[in-house]
Amino acid sequence: MSVFKFLIPFFAVAAMAANGFAAGAATTNYLVAWNGEQAAKGSGWTHVTGHGEVSLRAQTAVAHSGSTALEMRCKGTEWLGAGWNWVAFTKGEGTDVRPMKRLILWVKCSGKGGDLQINLLCGGQEFDTPEHHTTKVHLLKYCPALLDGGWHKVAVPLADLRTGAGYDPTKVCELQLGLLAEQPVDCSFFLDDIGFDDAAE
Repeated sequence: MSVFKFLIPFFAVAAMAANGFAAGAATTNYLVAWNGEQAAKGSGWTHVTGHGEVSLRAQTAVAHSGSTALEMRCKGTEWLGAGWNWVAFTKGEGTDVRPMKRLILWVKCSGKGGDLQINLLCGGQEFDTPEHHTTKVHLLKYCPALLDGGWHKVAVPLADLRTGAGYDPTKVCELQLGLLAEQPVDCSFFLDDIGFDDAAE
């Protein structure tokens, strides 16, 4: 079984600590896409429109769990975009998210950042065609404290990432990131433990 399709059941540890374990407590299924360790396959791209520079890479200086996280380094203005493809652009591969309800990722912003936007991409025989993209969402909507310098768990309902005809939820393979900087930014977004779960919204 490919690592990016690994299914992990886990309990809500904080709730258990507060309320004690109850027999028959509901579990949440978690589907790992990328975490830098057990699911470490991947490749990225970047794009700049305007004045600035952006990079996206796996690094080991800052991580939420384990020793590795992605760093999206942004400096400049206008559109600073990137994407991380956790099947390394392999045709025919991807994560089946049909049983899932939320996109989960841990994010930390260091420096002078902005309102990061994300969307998902599914794979196909032709890569990166319009129908393969979900709509974009702004992470500050789901995590108002996103830019305070700490790690934050961000949960985005998949229903908010609207799709059109031709989108294949059995082949989801990429997280796309973008920052529309009307004022100059100079920051890093660290991303770790990217996956999906079936928790109630």
